[in-house]
Amino acid sequence: MTSLRNDQRGLGLWEIILLILILLILALVGWRVWEAKQESDKSSKNAESASNSQAASKESGQKQEENKDEVSYLEVPQLKVKVKLNASVTGLQYVMQNDSAYFTLKSFLDEANNSGKAMVTNGQNQCEQLAAMSLITKEEFEDDIQNTKEYQLSDGRYVSVAGSQASCLQGDTAEWSTSEATARTAILKVIEDKNNVLPL
Repeated sequence: MTSLRNDQRGLGLWEIILLILILLILALVGWRVWEAKQESDKSSKNAESASNSQAASKESGQKQEENKDEVSYLEVPQLKVKVKLNASVTGLQYVMQNDSAYFTLKSFLDEANNSGKAMVTNGQNQCEQLAAMSLITKEEFEDDIQNTKEYQLSDGRYVSVAGSQASCLQGDTAEWSTSEATARTAILKVIEDKNNVLPL
């Protein structure tokens, strides 16, 4: 009777080393693949973020352009004109007297009134009259009156603009005269430009 001998030798040293090398190579390849995937995801997120940032910047730019196009006006229906406003004449307001619109800035008027230095003549607060605008005839326009700025509106009418010649303040006005001059200059710069005064 023939007996079969079982080979129970197992793995030798070289086989174990080879197996470990294969496992290490697989681990290294897997780690490289994982690292590349992470880099790809990061690049994708950065690209998306940059795209969103550009879109937001573009949208913001468009909104700024829209806001730039939104112009405010002070309407003076008695003269059938409107005055284009800018940051230097925030709070521009007017009162009508003798067919003329008299302009002031609310901030200056409030300061003058609160100081008690605003001059009042015949019940009229003089600090409401830093500059005046009135409609004139063609003949008056051609006469070229001194100390006034005159121009023709786009609808053919003529306008005369002038700043007040005397201070609206009483007493020791040294502190306030600069505010008054600044307010008057800002108003005149706007209303003397015919591009800022449009027919209603």
